[in-house]
Amino acid sequence: MKHASKTRKQLQQQLEQAHDYEHWCEAATALDDMDGLLDWRDREETGMLHESLMRKHMGLMDHCRQNGDTRRLIRILQESLYRHLGELSNPDLYTVARSGTNRLVGEFLDAVETSMEFICDHPIPEVTTARKLKMFQDAERVYGRPALMLSGGAAFGIYHIGVTRALWRQDLLPDVMAGSSMGAIVAGAICTRDDKELAEFFNHPERIHLNAFRWLGVTEGLRAGHAMDQCQLQEHLQHNLGSVSFKEAYDHSGRTLNISVSPTRTQQKPRLLNWLSSPAVLVDSAVMASCAVPGIFP
Repeated sequence: MKHASKTRKQLQQQLEQAHDYEHWCEAATALDDMDGLLDWRDREETGMLHESLMRKHMGLMDHCRQNGDTRRLIRILQESLYRHLGELSNPDLYTVARSGTNRLVGEFLDAVETSMEFICDHPIPEVTTARKLKMFQDAERVYGRPALMLSGGAAFGIYHIGVTRALWRQDLLPDVMAGSSMGAIVAGAICTRDDKELAEFFNHPERIHLNAFRWLGVTEGLRAGHAMDQCQLQEHLQHNLGSVSFKEAYDHSGRTLNISVSPTRTQQKPRLLNWLSSPAVLVDSAVMASCAVPGIFP
């Protein structure tokens, strides 16, 4: 009992001190094993999924691929995704074990991905390539795509960089990002860079300009009407984001940046700025506006 307690404490320390996802996952898996949660990941029935129907659909997908029946595969794929999307989105599925959810979820999603690649790579009678592309685009609109939202809060900036770097290293960083205040700074730094520049950004964090804030003296602050130096923040943004419009950032990076800004009047609503709603607005000015706090930043 004492040995198990010591082992658990060591694993929890490894979990907290892990420098990358691989080491974190190794410690998480060991803790899940101690708690018997790996058995849950392998369990045939969880009570949260329609397991028998999912396995039936997976079998039908495999049968269609083996027989080259692309049309039927599309119908099964559409029906299966529609039936199971709600179950797969259940947050309870992702809070049981640290190292991952029930393995059937991954197996089902792998089957969906394999089927989509099969449809993409194989001809469909009387369906042109342009028509096939539109089918995928329509599916994207129906089922959506991943997005990452980064909240405000000065101290969160360091966490945001760590989280986004971990996702990037696993090739899981979404192409759609949103942020406010400090979250807007980090999202802006990512979405104004192409893949090569982003690799440089994440691989050399020591080159990131970190000095975003400087408190004004009492006399200077009273004269200015705010407590922090906006010029310091502008220098920080220029160094990390440059000066490009939302449309230029999208064309350069291929990523969609969304920045929320608060209204100046009580009757107005917050605005969401991106390359569709405000293509000519400069990203750094939008981030500056998102960071505004009455009495702190103008």
